[in-house]
Amino acid sequence: MSSDPGREIEESELHKYNAVVQRVERGSIASRAGIKAKDRIISINSHILSDLIDYNFCVGDANVKVLLERGRGELIEFDIEKDYDEDLGVAFESPVFDSITRCANSCMFCFMDQMPDGLRKSLYLKDEDYRLSFLYGNFITMTRMNEEDFERIKSLYLSPLYISVHTTNTRLRKQILKSHKAENIIKQLEELTSSGIAIHTQVVLMPEVNDGDELIKTIEDLSYFYPQLESIGIVPVGLTQYREGLAPLREFTEKEARAVIAMIKPYQKKFRRRFDKNLIYLADEFYYKAGEPLPEGFEYDDYPQYENGIGIARYFYDEYHANLSKIPSRIKYPKKFSMVTGKLGTMALANIVHDLNSRVAGLEIKLETVENKFFGGGVTVTGLLTGRDVIDHFMKKPKEIPETIIVPSVMLNEEIFLDDITVDSLKSELSTSVEVVESNFKSLLDYILK
Repeated sequence: MSSDPGREIEESELHKYNAVVQRVERGSIASRAGIKAKDRIISINSHILSDLIDYNFCVGDANVKVLLERGRGELIEFDIEKDYDEDLGVAFESPVFDSITRCANSCMFCFMDQMPDGLRKSLYLKDEDYRLSFLYGNFITMTRMNEEDFERIKSLYLSPLYISVHTTNTRLRKQILKSHKAENIIKQLEELTSSGIAIHTQVVLMPEVNDGDELIKTIEDLSYFYPQLESIGIVPVGLTQYREGLAPLREFTEKEARAVIAMIKPYQKKFRRRFDKNLIYLADEFYYKAGEPLPEGFEYDDYPQYENGIGIARYFYDEYHANLSKIPSRIKYPKKFSMVTGKLGTMALANIVHDLNSRVAGLEIKLETVENKFFGGGVTVTGLLTGRDVIDHFMKKPKEIPETIIVPSVMLNEEIFLDDITVDSLKSELSTSVEVVESNFKSLLDYILK
């Protein structure tokens, strides 16, 4: 420890950021050095930490000098020797140490604006922070970025970034985002990609707004940025029952969904010939709405927009077939359970569940298709089902509540549903066993076999 900690840092800088340690890994370098939860790390090697990006860059050195504040103003400095690129073993309360940049757009399709009142505050947070885009793959419109942000991205090579484009027509983009700051997206993308920054892009597609010829223009404009352009994800607009006073939007019809698929296919084939990848990926909803088969696994390449809900059904299906040899013809202990899913999930899982029930003696899985009454029937993805939706579904027939209910992890955040109902509350209200299983086939198989 230093005898005069903080001497190299100006007083105004000491309290500028709030890098509070949430936890210290047991046996880690930080633990052995004496760093504790609730300590506020100010700098590493005299570099003030403004976010997790700064921390990751600074902590890689073999010799690090960590200045922190403990309690009410006690400054402590640790001199630590470690292997190069070895982490200290700390987790922070937030990935940004000042404040998250909030979205100032009023997008005509924004899902946050379609939520009911009374949910926990974090669900209403609309971030527009390039740091979270780099760290976690959050999509941003770049309407809150300034010259300093662009320079930092380029100098630190923060790549890839995830960009919500929606359209390359500047006039239409300003209309969609309802923001006069929706600058020429092409110029912004040129600035990033010319510096080697890779980008994943997203288009939230709306009937009679940014589809048709507008979508063709967007695809052709974006393809110019290959190879820095790594993907174009196209997802349909999601609409809840809470749209009073909002822009008049509607869902895609079956015919329109087929038209979108037909429009995209030639571009996918062209890009595969030219770039050896599809480059454009449609959300699963388009195929289910159109009644058309999902693309083959190879057509999703390395599933670059999996976290955006694109390719999840195909990945699950292919994972199932890859594990067929591990599926026994009989299980030692008979197992019977019900598995919760949304309407889209049922379309993806029905054949697999039927095959498992036929293939494995002693196994009985019932697929429970839960209607999303919380957000409205137009919301069909499993991840937006709430605890109350699940409870109400099973309480329709209280005498037939199964002994075990499987809830996919995609519905939860640390064992809490969107409506703040916990897994324990679900167990209590239904008086039954509830198990949480990760949203992939391997985890389901592990549960079956355990």
